[in-house]
Amino acid sequence: MARPRHAPAGRYWPEFCAHIDRKDLITDERFATTEFLIAHTAEAAEIVADVLASRTLADWTAAFAGMEGQWAVAQDPWEVGQDPALRANGLIAEVVDSDGAARELVASPVQFNEKPTQITRAPGFAEHTDEILRSLGKSDDETDRPQDQWCGDLTESGWLSAFRGRAQDRRRAERPQVIDTGRPSTGQHRRVRSCQQQFLKQCGLRG
Repeated sequence: MARPRHAPAGRYWPEFCAHIDRKDLITDERFATTEFLIAHTAEAAEIVADVLASRTLADWTAAFAGMEGQWAVAQDPWEVGQDPALRANGLIAEVVDSDGAARELVASPVQFNEKPTQITRAPGFAEHTDEILRSLGKSDDETDRPQDQWCGDLTESGWLSAFRGRAQDRRRAERPQVIDTGRPSTGQHRRVRSCQQQFLKQCGLRG
């Protein structure tokens, strides 16, 4: 009785075995066809892991050069940020912070017309409050109200000024600790949130 025919063990398996100097695996009955390779996946994975562990990354990078099959290094976060291909495709972007220092961030993977996305830093705490209030016709005297008046007359025309006074006082107290310190601590986040909750409570918007 004729033995049933099976498809070869995938497109890349024989080539991969040759590049790791294990051509014997190509004709190994356990991996000779796609069906057999799937059935013995655990055994194949163990063999491959042992072979790869026997040489350095630099050795395998050279050995896999020109190989048709897809492969890539399992990189840690720092290595990903330094990846030449990632940088060549504009996926690591430079951003200047509020102190004028250049920092690098991961850019958006979405591109239009194959052009990298241009990103800017996030605004600091209450950074644009003055500008916004002046655009609404508020004078410097109105935007610089003392702290004890920050939640005074919350009329339609005065609530922004009240909020501005409180925000400015809080900004002066918190900004050196919160803004542009790299990564704010949990305590810094809590202080900012406490300011927000206190404002809502005193304005009667939070119980």
